[in-house]
Amino acid sequence: LANRALGIDARHFRIYVVLSLANFWRGDLNKAVDAGRKAVALNPSSAEAYQSLSIALCHLGVAHEAEECARICLKLTPIDPSLHRFQFLLAQALLGQRRFGESLEQLMRALSARPHDVVLLGHRTVLLGHLGRTEEARACLGEYLGKRGFSSADDYRKLYVRNSALTELNLEGLRKAGWEV
Repeated sequence: LANRALGIDARHFRIYVVLSLANFWRGDLNKAVDAGRKAVALNPSSAEAYQSLSIALCHLGVAHEAEECARICLKLTPIDPSLHRFQFLLAQALLGQRRFGESLEQLMRALSARPHDVVLLGHRTVLLGHLGRTEEARACLGEYLGKRGFSSADDYRKLYVRNSALTELNLEGLRKAGWEV
């Protein structure tokens, strides 16, 4: 549909946001970044455009630039019902730079808005594992695995973002939290 929309009006930034996200979920992160950059170029005042770019950059392994984009999202919409998404983006970008303490701080802001979000719980487990906060990490791990039902690292890899630079870093954090896979 996004490609058909391009044929109608290639100047609308949301078409490129959708293309970026579609390519992201297919695991084609380079194409996701390209579409995200086009979305930002067409509307540099859109947090949505920067969000699509930040997601793609982070999982491609360009965490520093992903951090910049996430911080722009937060500046563009400091009061937003979806603020937790931008905080999570920033937490992921910081994780990708191995800045675990800062990442956990941002993640906890997102978790305060969405305390039952299993994805956020998983990332909290990862970060606590990396930080060596073993007791907290084990408690989170038990809850996380209970909700997700992973039994192996391969299960995790199958359900996580295809071709993500964060996959093995996340698995390392889960192992440090006590997951014996």
